[in-house]
Amino acid sequence: MVHCENCDRAYEHADELDHETADEVTLVEDGEKPEIQIGTGKRDVWRCRGCGSVLGVR
Repeated sequence: MVHCENCDRAYEHADELDHETADEVTLVEDGEKPEIQIGTGKRDVWRCRGCGSVLGVR
């Protein structure tokens, strides 16, 4: 069972959560200033339907 700490909702199954695919963000530190690369891959994100908090990423 998944529990949202933010709004105190409980979910029995992953099908009850909002699901989306988001761009992966990667931090590259090979010079003086670190750089962020967006879109280097895709990640699955599960959010609470009540408040939108991220409950899982794969």
